[in-house]
Amino acid sequence: MTQSQALTLKDIFYRIKQFYFGVSDKPLSAADLTAGDASEYLALLKQARTACFAPEEGAKLPADADEMLGAVVDEVLAALCDKNFRFAGDLAALGVRLLGVYSFPNMSRARFWRTCMLPLRDKHGDGLFAAQEELFLSGKSTALRLRPTFARATEGRYYEADADEALALAHPVLYRAFVLLGVILLFGAVIGFGLLAGVGLSLSSPWLILGYLGAFAFGVGLYSLAMAWVHQYMGHLPTVLCTLLGALCMAVAILLAG
Repeated sequence: MTQSQALTLKDIFYRIKQFYFGVSDKPLSAADLTAGDASEYLALLKQARTACFAPEEGAKLPADADEMLGAVVDEVLAALCDKNFRFAGDLAALGVRLLGVYSFPNMSRARFWRTCMLPLRDKHGDGLFAAQEELFLSGKSTALRLRPTFARATEGRYYEADADEALALAHPVLYRAFVLLGVILLFGAVIGFGLLAGVGLSLSSPWLILGYLGAFAFGVGLYSLAMAWVHQYMGHLPTVLCTLLGALCMAVAILLAG
């Protein structure tokens, strides 16, 4: 399996997990389950079972990825066929975490098994993935490599709670550092504009409200670029719009206030 195929599979797992609320406190009835919905996810996952594991050029995941991820896909398919939607959601959430082991945020295999797999076994049965356990745990954990990713899901998600939770689970110190960086970028742009306009240029005008709004939008764009390093990039269009529109609003506010 290539990294590109893994991203496709992760997106499908994420959608199933979100739809069936497998790791949510919301009641299952809130998911508005119908036979058509289940059939849609079954068809999507069956198609992925062939497409995502087909030979393809590109950067490959570790050798055991196909077997482990294939087992998760098969378990999710079986749970959907049995209309065991809570189990399907839990398994899909496990799949999202598992892809993090192979790609990002690279939680150690032993920690993944202890914090993600064992609780699921306690909840749904001790035999889950028993055949894959020894091979998976004997594999080498990939070292953390922070590299920006500007790929986004096609369905327009601008924030992925799973990426946030996975980073906090795997690397709590790094997670806190990025939270702090996000706060600095979001509010630093607003404070910086205030210092420039009020102290540096000695401006006082209602037009500065436009500048403050633009500074916040500019901070959101900077935040999106920084969060690409932890797979929280909002997408090209929102990032560019926030950055350019924010800069334009600040410039217009300063010109009109002057």
